[in-house]
Amino acid sequence: MPVNTLKKFILNAEDQRLFTFVFNVTGVAPKNLGLYKQAFRHSSVSQDIGYGARNSNERLEYLGDAILSASVANYLFKKFPYRDEGFLTEMRSKIVSRNNLNSLSLKMGFEDFIVAGKDVIRNNRAILGNTFEAFIGAFFLDKGYLTTERFIMKRLIDGQIDIDVLEDTDISHKSKLLNWANRERRKLEITFVEVPAEDESAKTKRYHRTIVTLDGKQIADGMGISKKEASENAAQRAVRSLEEAGTSLS
Repeated sequence: MPVNTLKKFILNAEDQRLFTFVFNVTGVAPKNLGLYKQAFRHSSVSQDIGYGARNSNERLEYLGDAILSASVANYLFKKFPYRDEGFLTEMRSKIVSRNNLNSLSLKMGFEDFIVAGKDVIRNNRAILGNTFEAFIGAFFLDKGYLTTERFIMKRLIDGQIDIDVLEDTDISHKSKLLNWANRERRKLEITFVEVPAEDESAKTKRYHRTIVTLDGKQIADGMGISKKEASENAAQRAVRSLEEAGTSLS
């Protein structure tokens, strides 16, 4: 008898629906359903649970972001053994970009399970990608790293993402940010600050720091061994920050 059939006799209808969803998405039965409930709970409906903590998905999102990034980095390192760090970093950014995670969330039906305040989902599309990361965090705590990595590889990258197409896709966050600012007539400035490398093994490198300001207010910064890399890293952070605040840059 399928494991989800067994579970339906001891779970209420709402929990059974979530159990079945997790099972269908990941291919394995969840053990701690409470983790997944938390993964779908947005901060707009969170409650204080003591010691300054709230029962939202923000901590799981933080954890899931790290696990997803590490798994994708490992995948790319093995798939492209002769490509340099810059290429691998760019490919990882494409895979874990907010737009890509938003799209994956929609395809997999995450939107139907998100618990959030009125109009939050409609006005803040970044909530989809954030929830996806929180789900990864919950799955990691429930099943461990190896099972989570297999899920990311088989169900996400191999099943949902065309690496060859993605490789040819340009996702310059800097261009996206500049185009949006010009269109909305916002004052956007990108300032470069050269930072000398402190690592003895990198004496010949000069690191750069980029600061992004919008209407006179700093919204992001980024580091890189080239100005291009630094500005792109800062722009990516700025785009993410704006989208999470409910701003559509498309």
